[in-house]
Amino acid sequence: MVFFGLALLKVISVPVVSAPSFRRNGAVGRILPRLFASNRITSKCALGFIAGFLPCMLSWAMIVKAATTSTPIHGFMTMALFGLGTVPALFFTGLSASLFTLRARLTSERVAACSVIVMGIILLVKGAKYLA
Repeated sequence: MVFFGLALLKVISVPVVSAPSFRRNGAVGRILPRLFASNRITSKCALGFIAGFLPCMLSWAMIVKAATTSTPIHGFMTMALFGLGTVPALFFTGLSASLFTLRARLTSERVAACSVIVMGIILLVKGAKYLA
């Protein structure tokens, strides 16, 4: 996390690895750049939908919870309700971010990077206690 935070702050350089599926001749490599460049609401919705497939710890926790339910229907309902529950928060976060100035967004990015570094240091300190 500390490394990732430093990369977000551009203190260290991280080379971008070009996976075969992200090259220009792949479907993802042709679609994503167009979505990022477009200012249309449909492209923003598509990017938001795609971002929903990125794994995060909260998503993994809900996946584990869904896997421990008694039936596949209960697991499906757990994940469907979790997904629906995140829609308002993600929608309003994206909407409010579009209202900020570029300077405010860059400042927010720096604050987020510093927060990631602090969380990484806290995890290292807490983990070091178990090593001793």
